[in-house]
This record gives sequence, structure tokens and C-alpha cells, in this order.
Amino acid sequence: MNWDAIGAVGEIVGAAAVVISLVYLAIQMRSQNRETRLSTINSSLTAWNSLLALIADNSELADIWNRGLKNEVLSEDQEARFRAFANSYLRVAEGLYLQHLEGRLDGRIWLGIGKGTTVLLAAPGMRRFWSHRKDWYSPEFREFIEVEIASSQVASDSLYQHDAQ
Repeated sequence: MNWDAIGAVGEIVGAAAVVISLVYLAIQMRSQNRETRLSTINSSLTAWNSLLALIADNSELADIWNRGLKNEVLSEDQEARFRAFANSYLRVAEGLYLQHLEGRLDGRIWLGIGKGTTVLLAAPGMRRFWSHRKDWYSPEFREFIEVEIASSQVASDSLYQHDAQ
């Protein structure tokens, strides 16, 4: 075996090592991307659930929220709390929607949140809030909401009304 043959074998071994390293790196990056995506989903859903827990854990806020959704007259303080919570709700929904657009949030998860947001926006108080504050949100989210409102088959008159049965 001459030195040229030994050199060629060395180059082949070196090239194979580079290919193996690149394959390993690609697998690691794919795994890391998956973990990052799962972490994003987890933190987003934690924020969503924490927001909803505020209503579940605070009967006064729940009352204000329900009355505000029905567009009932609220005191100045209650109206401020309603608007603050409506803004928080829509901000979290907007963040989830934008993550969905970027491919970081599974469409199956967004489907439920998006439909829930659409139903919520059929409530008279949320329509009022949205009409005054929609410019606060990203163009993508505004477009999504406007399309959903326009195509919504949800009867806003009957939402959030308690049946007297």
C-alpha cells in the first residue's frame, strides 16, 4: 500500500466522520426543535389556564365578567376590570394565534381556543370592547377575528343569557 492509497483512505474516513457528525447534529436539532415547540405549547397553555382560573377563583370577577359580556351596566371600577380582563383574554388568544401561524402551536389546540374566542366575541359586551379596542391587536389577529365575527353563526342574543327553567 502506498502513501497515496493511505491518504485516500484517510480522506474517505474523514468525509464519513463529517457526514456522521452532520446526521447526528440534524437529529439533535430536530429533537431540540420538538422540545422547544412542546415547551412553547406548555407555557402558552399555562398562561391560558391561569387566565381562566382567575374567573373560576374569584366570584366577584366572574360576576363582573358575566355581566360585562351581557353588556349590562357596570360601575366605573367594574367596567375597568371588565376591560382589563377582556384585554388580557384577547392578548393571550392573540399570542396563541400568532404562535399557531408560526407553526409553533398545534392546529388542534388552536382550533378549540379559536372557536372559544369566536363564541366569546359573539357576546354583546365583547363586541363592544372589540369595536373600541381592536386597533390594539396585530393585523393578523384582527383579520382572524373580523373574519370569524363576519362568518359566525353564533346567535349573540342568546349567549350568556340564563334560561329560566
